[in-house]
Amino acid sequence: IVCMARQLLSQNGGGRLHTFSAIFNDVPECDERPYINAVLAQDGLEPHYLNADRISPWVDLDRVFYHEDEPFPAPNLFIDWTICQVAKEHGVRVLLNGLDGDTTVSHGIAYLTELASEGRLGTVFGEINGLSEHFKQTRWKFLRSYCIGPLVPKPMKQVWRILHGRHHLGWKLNEIINPDFAKRVGIRNRVRTLRGKTAQSVRTEREDHYRRLTYGGIAVTLEIEDKAAAAYPLEFRYPFFDRRLIEFCLALPPIQKIHQGWTRLIMRRAMTDILPKEIQWRGGKSDLSPNFNRALLIFERERLEKMIWGGVKVIENYIDISALQTTYKRFASKGSHDDAVFVWNAVNLALWIHGTGIVS
Repeated sequence: IVCMARQLLSQNGGGRLHTFSAIFNDVPECDERPYINAVLAQDGLEPHYLNADRISPWVDLDRVFYHEDEPFPAPNLFIDWTICQVAKEHGVRVLLNGLDGDTTVSHGIAYLTELASEGRLGTVFGEINGLSEHFKQTRWKFLRSYCIGPLVPKPMKQVWRILHGRHHLGWKLNEIINPDFAKRVGIRNRVRTLRGKTAQSVRTEREDHYRRLTYGGIAVTLEIEDKAAAAYPLEFRYPFFDRRLIEFCLALPPIQKIHQGWTRLIMRRAMTDILPKEIQWRGGKSDLSPNFNRALLIFERERLEKMIWGGVKVIENYIDISALQTTYKRFASKGSHDDAVFVWNAVNLALWIHGTGIVS
């Protein structure tokens, strides 16, 4: 988006394009400075940086609650929230956001299922070898997830789950949810209804692509992001969510999405001589969860422990407090991201109730 916007501005006599980048000096596994710098090496850009590893996940919390008007389920919102603040300080009113471009273009990996169902095993293994090389993951992971799993008959899956002590739906409830609350509101039936057809394996890449595009989580995320932007006030624009682009990408044959293990292939090819090659042919991307886990303990440990051992009584109808305390201890000692999110969501809800004066 930056490279295209810069090019369009230069062609139309526009000024320099402001860019806003989150950097992580203290959490190098999250930092993308080599890729940021590769883009900034081009002309026509005015960069701004946010030290995202020096911000609490609950920064400006009262104001965030006011504008979001809910205990928002977005652990990394604090980064976008602060970027909006920095953008406002530089007189920017509109920010281009690349949210879920991967979903619009599609990685195309479900093509493996399609190939396997057609018996084109040579092509399957060729793609798996490429994926393993480019994305540094085991071949078995791709084979199990996209070839064996989707094509195994449902009765055999159920037998396997029973033998391994797993729930027949292939999921389990968050252990910190109060069991009485879960039973009273029928969470299992709710989840079963919400999952619906999404619990069924897909057989074609296009079916998988459509399912991801119509996933309700995208709409929720856009609402959360737009409320954060409006607080400053500015607008997010989402170039990848242009309807014409979505329809075009959905109509593409799968070989335009993945080939020789290169996912999102049509975008990689389209960006030749526009995007720096080290980004154009990059495999994966950084995972921001290590920064979130670290920030929660460094900046909010005192508040977390105060809430978990006293302030969460307001949510005891919904949350098993003992299980929450156990989960927090495990997170504090082992740093599991799943545990971090469970703890954060529970305490976030309690803080919101305290802040709004709502009685649970």
